[in-house]
Amino acid sequence: GSVLFLFTWKLKFQSSHWEGTRPLTLPEAVYLLSQILTTVGYGDITPAFPRGQVWVGFNVILALCLYGSIICEVIGVVGERLAKAFAENSGIACARQPNQPMRDWRAELEVTYTPLIQSAGSFLGTAFIGVLFWHYYPGEGKTWLQAVYMSVITLSTVGFGAFNATTEGGKVFGAFWMLVGVATLGALISTFIQTMME
Repeated sequence: GSVLFLFTWKLKFQSSHWEGTRPLTLPEAVYLLSQILTTVGYGDITPAFPRGQVWVGFNVILALCLYGSIICEVIGVVGERLAKAFAENSGIACARQPNQPMRDWRAELEVTYTPLIQSAGSFLGTAFIGVLFWHYYPGEGKTWLQAVYMSVITLSTVGFGAFNATTEGGKVFGAFWMLVGVATLGALISTFIQTMME
């Protein structure tokens, strides 16, 4: 709440979207915060003066700490699952008892791809929604290839800044789309690693 207050009332920003410096509107502030939280960083809205630059810098550090915390949680969950999987598979009997069936290695080596397919579907669906939005939304009007490029670069958190939201509606959409899209990419990467480890 206090960050939104500072961005919309106190700090001055500059952008290629307007002339001069001014505080942000609420959609612009949410859009910029989403860029910071997802580490996309298009660079289309930046603090105009040193005080604001320092304040935004501290917000970036805080966002990275929050992301680090989330990554640690994800690594912990993946680590627990891997430990459980290894513990279940480490009970190999050295000597077979009479009348004991042989181990079914094919069944044990069978990998389920369902979670990976679901995660990939979520990510591709989110990216596809972005492509449609950036191409069709009035005022955004990216070509199909520009919309695909913008979607992939944004959701991968690279954010080169060659293309960014140019309308108020685009900034509102982008703010929420970035958060959802980065989460679906994280889920895809996590399930990919988990599937490869099985």
